[in-house]
Amino acid sequence: MCAFLYDPDHRVVVCRPCGTCLVPKAASWRSHLRAEPHRMRGDELRTTIELLLSYDLRPVEELRQWRPDRTRPCRPIEGLAVFAGYCCTRDGCNYHAVPLHRSYPSTGQQNKISPYKMHFFNLTGTT
Repeated sequence: MCAFLYDPDHRVVVCRPCGTCLVPKAASWRSHLRAEPHRMRGDELRTTIELLLSYDLRPVEELRQWRPDRTRPCRPIEGLAVFAGYCCTRDGCNYHAVPLHRSYPSTGQQNKISPYKMHFFNLTGTT
């Protein structure tokens, strides 16, 4: 199985071992590929970057503008990790968050409700 998956519909590359979408910049790829779990160097790194350069990738700014209706759940991209979270539904706002409180032990403090909560949509489509 190839470590990278090109999605021609979205024009993005997903790193399967990491479950992340790679930013379409060679400098970002180099740092990603040199780090764990890849630890690529030399010819392997060069060959992989050449492979990534061969794809017709959508620029970051275009990706931010080209998105489905944020008030409805969308089809997951194959290989990309899926997290429960929230996103702002205001036009032009790209804010989204994954609740971290589930990962950490209880602090004994109650969570305060944000005054902006009405503008957020649960990314999993559940409440």
